[in-house]
Amino acid sequence: MADKRSLFLGLDFGNEDIQICCYNPKTLEPESVTLYSGDRPYFYPSLIGLKQGSKEWLFGEEALEFQEQGLCQTADNLLKKAEQGTETVLYDTAYSPVYLLEKLFRKCLTLVTLKFPGESIAKLAVTVKDLNETIRAVLKEVFGNLGLKEDRLFLQSHSLSYEYYALSQKKELWSTDVGLFHMDEEEFHYRQISISRKFTPLPVGITQKDFNDILDYEEVQKGDKERLEYCFLNLARSLLHKQLVTTIYVTGCGFEGDWADNALKELCVGRRVFKGQNLYAKGACYAAKEIGSEEGGKLKEFLFLDSDQITSLLSIEAEKDGKLTQVPLWDGYKPWYDKALTQEFILTEDNTIRVLVKELFTLKKEYHDILLEGLEVRTDKSTRVEISVSFKDRKTALIKICDKGFGQIIPSSGLCWEQEIKL
Repeated sequence: MADKRSLFLGLDFGNEDIQICCYNPKTLEPESVTLYSGDRPYFYPSLIGLKQGSKEWLFGEEALEFQEQGLCQTADNLLKKAEQGTETVLYDTAYSPVYLLEKLFRKCLTLVTLKFPGESIAKLAVTVKDLNETIRAVLKEVFGNLGLKEDRLFLQSHSLSYEYYALSQKKELWSTDVGLFHMDEEEFHYRQISISRKFTPLPVGITQKDFNDILDYEEVQKGDKERLEYCFLNLARSLLHKQLVTTIYVTGCGFEGDWADNALKELCVGRRVFKGQNLYAKGACYAAKEIGSEEGGKLKEFLFLDSDQITSLLSIEAEKDGKLTQVPLWDGYKPWYDKALTQEFILTEDNTIRVLVKELFTLKKEYHDILLEGLEVRTDKSTRVEISVSFKDRKTALIKICDKGFGQIIPSSGLCWEQEIKL
């Protein structure tokens, strides 16, 4: 009998640990999956090791134990190595990040499916701190090798997982803005979710402020509880002053322990405050259920945007089907690192291209003129150009325009023009 594809999983992949949540159809909520017996059963170390004198691979806590005994060499920081394309040498043999991650995730998913005999994965949402094209390509290859192609795999950033988590809660918890404090070994930041109620579906935007210069994990490790509490409470009060924030979430290893508990009690006046370490895994699990469910999702009223997505529309005025219209060059709501979009146009009047940038939240419009210096615009509609739009970052568009000539009749001049546009 074939396995029933009924598991909706969220997997949070970090440099230190992996967390997995599975959607419970009875409670209608994600639940953390125990991956091993120990002090932190929901945290599986992002670690793989090769046993000395054999081809046996070890994982997680077992790899750490054998490493401490000098019987195993391990590979850690696998997320960073995947982004950098760095190989790991174990006993004089180099292994690629894809090879190691395939073995590590096969182990993790095997542990999960063993808990649900007769069932297989319908949708897996994997979340990482920052999702770029390099990480995306590596994870697609890894999970593709494990049999999870794009129809059963969804990749997202922590910021998007936070949005899915927050908007999957009771409505009173997101009736106004929602805040999140996150601290780990590398950063301390605050993210705030805002919902624009001017459009349908409702765009969900997110802003981030970084505060490493005020408080960081190293300071927490020093353990000056009075100073930590004072700094955090003052910062939080300043951020939330005159802000309509219904709910505050607190997560990350920097908030483990009780040093912030008194400050969080102070913040509870007029709002709800929750602290925990599985928000991103649960958010990914909600996303897996929302996107992979046959009966359709419950969050269709929202348009989820994360901190990597462009929220502007870029277009130029052109004649189409005999009418003047704004032809999109970039239709918005895509990650800035997405592939460039390219279109061809015929110039009929002059050698200036006017690009309209329209912000999709505020509806603010700005026009930018690009002079194609040296280009002759012929009156017989034979001046053909190619316009390509890509992004250097979320706030900087790069417009590239090249003369394409006109088939075999008129060769290209080889001229190209580039201009950056700040959004």
